[in-house]
Amino acid sequence: MGNSMEKSEVLRIIESAWAQKRAPDFRRADLSRLDLRQVNLRRANLNEADLFAADLREAVLNNASLIFANLMKAKLQGADLSHANMVFASLHLADLTAAEMSEVNLSAADLLGATLHQARLFGATLAEANLSEVVLSEAILKRAVLTESNLTGAVLAGAVLSGASLKYAVLAGADLSEADLSEAALTGADLTGARLSGAVYNEATRWDAGVNPAGLGAKKSRRWFLF
Repeated sequence: MGNSMEKSEVLRIIESAWAQKRAPDFRRADLSRLDLRQVNLRRANLNEADLFAADLREAVLNNASLIFANLMKAKLQGADLSHANMVFASLHLADLTAAEMSEVNLSAADLLGATLHQARLFGATLAEANLSEVVLSEAILKRAVLTESNLTGAVLAGAVLSGASLKYAVLAGADLSEADLSEAALTGADLTGARLSGAVYNEATRWDAGVNPAGLGAKKSRRWFLF
């Protein structure tokens, strides 16, 4: 990557791209530490871009491509990342509090220690993602795919995981207290040391044979929450 771009240059490139009816191209660009609050980067190509510690609060990034992008320590509170492609992206210690991330693709992404409190991840794909020590408290993960993801030590207290796939996920030491696990699939999941106090599950929740969710503190509901 070259020298870090100035915000004025970023805005000029965006304006020029839209004037030519094409998506902005920031492939491999150095946008580290830039103040990009509320900037419209919809459909932008940010593959392999360096956004280390960038301020993207309330930025519009829906349908953007961020494959292999570096978003370590980025501020993304309230940002719109719906339908974004973030495969293999690095989000170490990033703050995505209350971000809109419906249908985002975070397959194999690294979110170690990131904060996604109250983030909306409806239908998101996080297969094989590193979500260890991630804060997902009160996050909406309905119908999300977390197959084979690493959620070691993650905080999922109060999260909505109805209809989510957690097959073969590692949930060792994770906090799932008060989480909604109705219709969720947890077959093959590692629940060693996981806390499920007050978590809700129902007849459609799938567990490995021998797992006693009630013994882990979870509560069975007769209601069907998914619709």
